[in-house]
Amino acid sequence: MEWFRSIVLFTAAIGFARWITPGGTFEPYLKFIVSLLTLAVILSPLLAEEELAVWQGTASLPTVTQETWAKETEKIQAVQQLQIREVLARRIAQEAETLLRDDFPGITEKDIEVYIQQESLESGASLPCIVTVHTEETDRAEDIRQQLQSGLRLPQSQIRIKGKESTDG
Repeated sequence: MEWFRSIVLFTAAIGFARWITPGGTFEPYLKFIVSLLTLAVILSPLLAEEELAVWQGTASLPTVTQETWAKETEKIQAVQQLQIREVLARRIAQEAETLLRDDFPGITEKDIEVYIQQESLESGASLPCIVTVHTEETDRAEDIRQQLQSGLRLPQSQIRIKGKESTDG
């Protein structure tokens, strides 16, 4: 009922405003503005109900249960662990390439693979990783292993040297 009363009062106010304002060049603009305001008054109950529902918290927002929150948290943590492993592997590969650069110029970061076990990050234990170097200098594998072992402080069992596969077709 209040909505109907506001429409009647608004229409009366607009009629009075039109009566006291002179016509002329501004009349089309005034009609357009009045149309927009009339539309706003007519639609105001719909907008008011939505705003009221949002402010009162009764709007239909998705509910988050503790179970879904826990699942989403696990997903986020898994993605973060994967990102940490990737960054750590990249840094170890860069460090290995830096250690080998002077004595073995044919070995680049692309030739170095680093595998970090997931469990090591979760348990907080020392970093068990496997560093694999692909090189054509397999006759100097022990020298490469020694250099990486001392520079990266990894046990010899975690450093692998493999022959580089040829890409000739």
